[in-house]
Amino acid sequence: MKKDITFNYYSVQGWMVKDLNLKGNELAVFAIIYGFSQDNETWFTGSLNYLCEWLTTSRPTTIEILKKLVNKNLLVKESYFINNIKFARYKIHTEYVLKLRNL
Repeated sequence: MKKDITFNYYSVQGWMVKDLNLKGNELAVFAIIYGFSQDNETWFTGSLNYLCEWLTTSRPTTIEILKKLVNKNLLVKESYFINNIKFARYKIHTEYVLKLRNL
């Protein structure tokens, strides 16, 4: 079941484009996850379907975008199990992002 995102929003900040050179779906995913994890303590634990809904992409495409952001060291991924079901959570790799922003 898809979550209704009608009243949800995310913010794209200029440094995400200028300093991180993000665009398109990578920019959207980064901005969404940044909104949840900008305090460097909270993780994005939303579903893959939630991101698919925002991006209007398939699950495999969304997974590939997440992999690219992890491989670029912009996101940190952590896997965990609940009742033998594997989940993933993501947050911004704050130290690396600050380095790219020269902060």
